[in-house]
Amino acid sequence: MGFVFTQTASDNFQRANEEPLNPANWTNNTAGENDLAIISHLCVAQNAAGGGAEFYTGVSFPENQFVKIIINGFQSGSSEIELLILSATDLSRAYALALVALGDGTAELALESVPGGSVATKTGLVVKNGDVMALGLAGSTVYAFYNGVVVLSFAADGSSTSGDPGLGVSWSAAQTDTSVSLFSAGSLSFSEFASTAEIVQPGGGRIEAAARVESPRTSLLGTDFGTKVLG
Repeated sequence: MGFVFTQTASDNFQRANEEPLNPANWTNNTAGENDLAIISHLCVAQNAAGGGAEFYTGVSFPENQFVKIIINGFQSGSSEIELLILSATDLSRAYALALVALGDGTAELALESVPGGSVATKTGLVVKNGDVMALGLAGSTVYAFYNGVVVLSFAADGSSTSGDPGLGVSWSAAQTDTSVSLFSAGSLSFSEFASTAEIVQPGGGRIEAAARVESPRTSLLGTDFGTKVLG
């Protein structure tokens, strides 16, 4: 049994510098935090405050949703990247996954529910550019993924059952030291044909990943045209 990530939204930030992010697809938080920006085709936090958060609202998402990003920069000082699913725009409820620099060259992943209080953590991560971080709800469990592997999970406590996926970024010493190069979101489900590897169904004409997972009966091939079932 494995996971199927069906992508219905993405942003590769390949456009002119902007702040906030394109309001046709993104909505700024209403919690008093600042927004996000694009600098040199990367998503970063607003410079003035050191951090910001926005939500992808360009499409509707189911309860079993995921959000995934590719890390481009992460400074060991006090950088933070946060993913949210089923979130209210005022941040009053959500399931959240935060990658937090500890100041010693390592980082911690913290998975939590707001306001439910469920928490799971993993320390000792050494973050590299190109690492993939994801958060999703499938069935009745919230999962945290790092480079395609489930690293944390807990039973969904009902803190939030609707809302949008979101992204938060906080920089350490300079605005561009913490950045994201690709954002994607959609629905998360299980497949009896999948192994523990991800099966990704990219959208928007971009090949985010291609994964082939085989069983004695069938195989699945992820391409830029979607996940195909091969006989």
